[in-house]
Amino acid sequence: MYKPHKWAGFASRSALPRRGPALPKTLLNLRNLPVAIYLRKGTPAEGKAELRAIVDAAATAGIPITTVPFDALPEKEGRMSRGSSESDPIPEASAKILMGFGDRQRDVAPLSIDFYTDLTDARNRAYWMKMVKYDASGTAPAHFAAAVDTKTNTIAIVSENVDELRLLLSDRIVDLDKPVKITLNGKPGPDKTMVRSLDDYLGYYKDNMADPGLIPTAIINIQVPAATDSKPSGDKPKDN
Repeated sequence: MYKPHKWAGFASRSALPRRGPALPKTLLNLRNLPVAIYLRKGTPAEGKAELRAIVDAAATAGIPITTVPFDALPEKEGRMSRGSSESDPIPEASAKILMGFGDRQRDVAPLSIDFYTDLTDARNRAYWMKMVKYDASGTAPAHFAAAVDTKTNTIAIVSENVDELRLLLSDRIVDLDKPVKITLNGKPGPDKTMVRSLDDYLGYYKDNMADPGLIPTAIINIQVPAATDSKPSGDKPKDN
C-alpha cells in the first residue's frame, strides 16, 4: 500500500493491512491496482470487523476490492494450518492468484494518483511523484494527489503536511515538447518548458537499474508554499 508503483496487482490471503492513523485513507493508494482478498471460511479472520471496514471503505472510495472465499477446513486441520494466525495461507489459492495476475499489465504512469503515508521512512513515493520533505509524525497523514489533463498538458496537485514534492516526469505522463502547467493547492505553480535531460535519465538509472519502466527524463522539485504565499517555486533537484 505504501509503494503502489512496484506492483501490477495485490492479493492478500493470510493477513489484513495493519491499522494505523491513515487507515482507511491509505486504501486510496491502491486506486490503480486490482485488489483481491482470499479468505478461508470459518476462520477468525472471516468475522473480523476490520475486514468489513476495509471492504466498505474501499467501496466508498471507489477502490474495487474482490473477496474470494474458500471452503472451511475441518476444525483440527484448520487450527493446525493457521497456527497463531487468524487465517491460513490457503495453499489451494495459489493457482487462482497466479491466473489472476497473469493478464495484469503494470501501470507505471497513471494519470491520477492519490497517496497517503503515516510513516516517516522511505515510504514516500507513488509512481511519478515523491514527497521530499513532509511531516507524517502526527495523527494527520502526509498526503498528495495529482491529476493530469492531457489536453492542456496540466498537472493539478493538492497536498497536506508536505513541504516539498518531486515530479519524475516522462512522455508517458505529459508532452515534454510543450510547456507543462502545474497548479498546487489551487494556485499556479511553475510554468515552464521541461527539457528532456540525459543527466536526469542516467542519474536516476544509476540508482534504479532494476526498474526501467519508471525512469524519468525530466525531474523537478516543487516547494509547497505556506497558506499566505501566492506561488510556489520550482527548481531542479540536486539528487535522485
